[in-house]
Amino acid sequence: MTPSESGLDFDEVADELYGLPPGDFTGRRNALARQARGAGDRDLAAAIAALRRPTQSAWLLNQWIRRYPDGADEITELAAALRDAQRRVDAARMRDLSARRQQVIADVARRVAHLAADLGVTVSGATDREIVATLRAAVADESTANLLCRGRMVAAAEYTGFGPAGIVAVPATTTAEEAQRGTGDGRAGHGEAERSVAREHTRAELRRARETATSAQRGATEAQTAAAAARDAAEALSADADRLRTELARVEQELGFARRRVTAAEHEYASAAEESAAASARVAALEQELAELDDPR
Repeated sequence: MTPSESGLDFDEVADELYGLPPGDFTGRRNALARQARGAGDRDLAAAIAALRRPTQSAWLLNQWIRRYPDGADEITELAAALRDAQRRVDAARMRDLSARRQQVIADVARRVAHLAADLGVTVSGATDREIVATLRAAVADESTANLLCRGRMVAAAEYTGFGPAGIVAVPATTTAEEAQRGTGDGRAGHGEAERSVAREHTRAELRRARETATSAQRGATEAQTAAAAARDAAEALSADADRLRTELARVEQELGFARRRVTAAEHEYASAAEESAAASARVAALEQELAELDDPR
């Protein structure tokens, strides 16, 4: 998006907003949206107004990637290596990379926690889990990785698969003896395994539902604030309009008086001009008469 008449560029605005502390986000976003709207660029204003304040975990990841942009290379290179291993059906490499993924995610999560401490931010257990989940999603999903690399995360992301999109995790090989030994226990534990998977799935759905509800509530609060500001602005403009209408009526009345004075003055001028012309003619006639009396002929 190119700069508009307001001098604003959407990418530059987004970069600025997602680099701000969360408490400064909404006020600055609304000010920039008003600036774009005032310049007549409604599309840009709408795009800016649609930007959402990041959650704490998303904000910390944004700050980390902005301060240490090279850190994103570990995520993107690992994701590319996982995709390549899947294409080559390289089970051994997939296992190695899966272990490497856990190490990279843990290392990055620790770095983000250290940055949070430097910024004076306390990271709760829930925030830490969101950071880890988002890093896993960035390895698995290119769109999430792109948002992370640009420092524009809005909320925690979660990937429910076991690797990059379209990749199936390859389990470790087992011996025949291990397989035979596991059959008896497998039947007994099959029901519990299914329940465990169902519980994890439900927990994931609950987390997403809570995040959606929180985001919706935050959006509703921000919309209510924006509506109140719009009402205040409309009332102020209405008061200005009433004042201007009163002033216009007064000026129009004065203009009417002035026009009537001009008309009267023009009539007086016409009468005076006629009297002046008559007086001039009378003077000329008397001068002629006097000249004839003074001539002895």
